[in-house]
Amino acid sequence: MSWGLDMGLGHCFISPISTPQLRDLDDTVILKPAVAANAEVIVSGDLDLLMLREFNKIPILRF
Repeated sequence: MSWGLDMGLGHCFISPISTPQLRDLDDTVILKPAVAANAEVIVSGDLDLLMLREFNKIPILRF
């Protein structure tokens, strides 16, 4: 379990997000903010991220 930032109604609090078994645990620094910001897409050249294809319904595309 990893943690993401949820900023709703002017309040800031930490809410849990589930991360899959990542090949590179450093990729959580990309995934957590994407979830917290309700990103529509993640664009990356990182092969470990691209292998996921999507994370929390956010598509991961190659640039």
